[in-house]
Amino acid sequence: MNVGLEDVRLIADRTRAEFENGDVSEDEMIDSLIGYSWVRYAFTADYAPRSAIEQKLANGTLREVKGNLVPVPLFLANEEVFPRGYCNIASPVLAQRIQQANVLEGLSPTLIWGGYGEYGRAYSSFSKYQHTFVMLGRTSLSDKTIVDITADQFDSQAPPVYVGPLQNPWTDDPRFEDIDTGYGF
Repeated sequence: MNVGLEDVRLIADRTRAEFENGDVSEDEMIDSLIGYSWVRYAFTADYAPRSAIEQKLANGTLREVKGNLVPVPLFLANEEVFPRGYCNIASPVLAQRIQQANVLEGLSPTLIWGGYGEYGRAYSSFSKYQHTFVMLGRTSLSDKTIVDITADQFDSQAPPVYVGPLQNPWTDDPRFEDIDTGYGF
C-alpha cells in the first residue's frame, strides 16, 4: 500500500512534534476521541448510572462535550510525559488528521487496540503491553500498514514515528478489542 504514505509520514512527524512540544490542544484531543467513539475517554451517558454521572459532573471530575462525557483531567497523573501513556490520546488525533488531509484515496484510518512486544508462555504467546495505534486500510492480512507515534514509550530502540507493515512487535491480537468505527464526524 503506497497510497499517500509520504503524506501520512509528514502528518505523523508533525503530530509527534506537536505532542512533544505540548502544542496539541485539549479541544482537538477531545474532538478526536469523540469522532472515533473512543469510549476509554469519551462516552455517552448510556454507559453509567445517571446518579454517578451527575455526581462526577458536580464535583468536576467529568464534563459534557458535544453530548459526550469526558474525564477531567483528560490525563492521569502518571501520563504527564509524552509518549508515555499517550497512545490512547495521540492515535485518535493522528487518525483524524490523516482523514482530514484526504491522502488515502477513500480509505479511512482505523484505531487498533492491540499490543506491543511479546513474551511467550507455554503453548501460547501474549502481548506484553496493551497499545493503541492507527491502521491504514484493511483489505488483506498482507496489506496492514500501521502508523505509530508512541511505540517508544515501551522500547527506547523503537522509532519515534513508525509507518510500515503490521509486524512484530506490534499486534492486533484478537484478544484485544479492534475498534473499527471509521471516521465518526
